[in-house]
Amino acid sequence: MTQFKLTTPVVLIIFNRPDTTAKVFQAIRQVKPPQLLIIADAPRLDKPGEVEKCMAARNIINLVDWKCEVLTNYAEVNLGCRERVYSGLNWVFSLVESAIILEDDCVPHLSFFRFCQELLERYQDNNKVMAISGDNFQFGNNTTEHSYYFSRYPHCRGWATWRRAWENYDNQMQLWPEFRDSNWLENIFQNTQTVKYWSQIFQDNYQGFNTWNYAWLFTGWVHGKLTIIPQRNLVSNIGFSPTATHTKDVNSKFANMSVQEMIFPLSHPPSIIRNIQADEFTEKTMFSGSLQFQNVHCKVCGSISYKFDTAKVLNKYNVDYFQCSNCGFVQTENPYWLAEAYREAIASSDVGLVSRNQNFSLTTENLILNFFNADGKFLDYGCGYGLFVRMMRDLGLDFYGYDKYCQNIFYQGWEGEINREQKYEIVTAFEVFEHFINPLAEIEKILQQTRNILFSTQLLPSNNPHPNDWWYYALEEGQHISIFTKKHYL
Repeated sequence: MTQFKLTTPVVLIIFNRPDTTAKVFQAIRQVKPPQLLIIADAPRLDKPGEVEKCMAARNIINLVDWKCEVLTNYAEVNLGCRERVYSGLNWVFSLVESAIILEDDCVPHLSFFRFCQELLERYQDNNKVMAISGDNFQFGNNTTEHSYYFSRYPHCRGWATWRRAWENYDNQMQLWPEFRDSNWLENIFQNTQTVKYWSQIFQDNYQGFNTWNYAWLFTGWVHGKLTIIPQRNLVSNIGFSPTATHTKDVNSKFANMSVQEMIFPLSHPPSIIRNIQADEFTEKTMFSGSLQFQNVHCKVCGSISYKFDTAKVLNKYNVDYFQCSNCGFVQTENPYWLAEAYREAIASSDVGLVSRNQNFSLTTENLILNFFNADGKFLDYGCGYGLFVRMMRDLGLDFYGYDKYCQNIFYQGWEGEINREQKYEIVTAFEVFEHFINPLAEIEKILQQTRNILFSTQLLPSNNPHPNDWWYYALEEGQHISIFTKKHYL
């Protein structure tokens, strides 16, 4: 960031939250934009104390201490979220050709500004692109080899756009009745539930629901535009609160998300093509998919699974658990949090790690020496640090390890291969099955390596405990997403 000079105008949209406004302002202050445009709504006179809060938020702008042209657009009466952003950005783009836009609760990583500026310049004349977002809600899934991808979802918790794109924005959504009465949404989604969801969203907004961003999304879809989404999240929304206009759920997985630095120089996709897989994930986790959990199918037997409970995973995410109506298997909703959960692959709470591996090593040695070819090759699947592998090698057995998440500490030089050609006498998988996203596919992959699997996992007790009532769900670690029952092994 030391060689980067911000030349793009920055827009800050504020209202009645001086505490969050101050944090966003501090980020802006560090990059020193030459032009700062402030949009502010007026206080609601029927809300005690709001006049003072709005004044406190506006006073923060007086702290500008760098060479900067400060322009303000303060409403004289309260317009509400939708009208204030609409009229404010109309004012902005009557003055400038492009801008970086932040609201008073969206704190960016400093690399967000350079990311936006470089891409505003790169795509300024490309009408396929309507905006640049600083938000990534993939939670480590659907990663791309490039610095960004293209999406139909214009996330706007920190974003940038051009006058040419904003000119298409229709705050009244005048085209909606025409598109509503055609097969427009059916042609986009081919899914009845999703079509129903977006039809309701757009109808509510057409009738005046107090938010502007769905009208902006509608604009992009109508005109076939795409938004740039960064490969890593660059903006954190710190404004989730019961008093917020829309973001009221303080336990939302989208609240206070961590940010990462964007790496430069940017790696650009070779063509402007929508990332379908990432968009499907977004639809399922942010929009219509979050309402469709009633039709979950068991990952083991394929029967219908019904919602079993909701529990807080990693002390922050409200996760739905589903139990199979046939075999009792318990699975989570799509585990979007796994990338975060495996940042520390071995849980700090796993105090029995060494003693458990000692017990497993003695039991495994006894079984191999009595029932299998002790001169064969063996693989420990999901071996963690490789402590068990090292113990077995110390016992004279030709063991190898494989773990796609954990650092190799104890089995360097003895990394196992996972391919059809390599065969093992036994594959061990101790305390691994409960980590499988798709158990049958994982087990099938193991069986391509061996005819024999020696594994351990805790089975769901007969009293059918819920996630908060049984330690093995390991909610604080967030890695146990598949819980088996006795019925699976009878």
